[in-house]
Amino acid sequence: MKVWVITFTDTTFSEHAVSVWDNKLAAELETCSYIVDEINAHWDLNDAELVKLAQEIETYIVASQFDNAITLWNEISNDRGLGLFYTVEGDQVYISNDATIPTSINFKQPAIKPDEPSQPLTLTPEYGAVCKICKQENEYQIKDVNYVCRQCSTFKSIFAS
Repeated sequence: MKVWVITFTDTTFSEHAVSVWDNKLAAELETCSYIVDEINAHWDLNDAELVKLAQEIETYIVASQFDNAITLWNEISNDRGLGLFYTVEGDQVYISNDATIPTSINFKQPAIKPDEPSQPLTLTPEYGAVCKICKQENEYQIKDVNYVCRQCSTFKSIFAS
């Protein structure tokens, strides 16, 4: 299944956010909505140069050329040092049942004595890791004492000082 990922990066405050959408149009519309909100909230539209740039973005949006509007926004953000960037990219979602779990490692064995049979190392993963922060169990995660769930990892990176 293909999904569309919006990535927002604020280089000024070291913030990063991601949202996932089921189609490209919805992802691009949402991204353009963020851009328009940013322009309305933070741009001085009494400045003729900013008005011209805002009109260029709006022209792309009205013409349904959302990718051009996003690209122009990123160029403006880079040129003016705003540090706010958006991307919309397609990605494939894989089903966990499709994953191949490694079962053995074939190491090159030293010379084997005739009376010793050769046996490969067999790994049997144990599932049911518990997040070390929120203590919530994830039955699909391989057990690991250092496991941190995605939510805690995200909030940790956002609120870390």
